[in-house]
Amino acid sequence: MLFTKAIKQTDPKMPFFSLISMNFKINLDVDYEIQHKYRSKAISNFFMKEFAFAIIMTLVLAYINLKYITFFQGPLLYFETTIGEESRKYD
Repeated sequence: MLFTKAIKQTDPKMPFFSLISMNFKINLDVDYEIQHKYRSKAISNFFMKEFAFAIIMTLVLAYINLKYITFFQGPLLYFETTIGEESRKYD
């Protein structure tokens, strides 16, 4: 309706609503409850899939981050908490 050509007004007594709605008539005989039921179920399924994949992505990225940290940190045996014979060499 936004990208259609405007109707030229020829009748000056034409109501404003019929001019802007392009003579759209509401059909209340159609049962919109079925359409609402299936569309809301499809939308909820879509959001549940999005949430599940977001959790999976978060877990994978956390695992990669943990592997990255442990790869560059190295073993904790490099650091001594007590002064031993090996560390006295560097005094």
